[in-house]
Amino acid sequence: VASGFPAFLEDIDFRGRTIFRVKVGPQATREDADELRQRLADGEQLEGIVIVHP
Repeated sequence: VASGFPAFLEDIDFRGRTIFRVKVGPQATREDADELRQRLADGEQLEGIVIVHP
């Protein structure tokens, strides 16, 4: 968010603990999402995966 990426949090229960996922997007195409993932890796040193959000 601070770097200008549209992001939101999702909290989930994992083995009795709450963890938070940071999701960025949405993007219109898989290709756009892959490009965004690569920009985050290159510019912010953040690893990520592309998923379909329901």
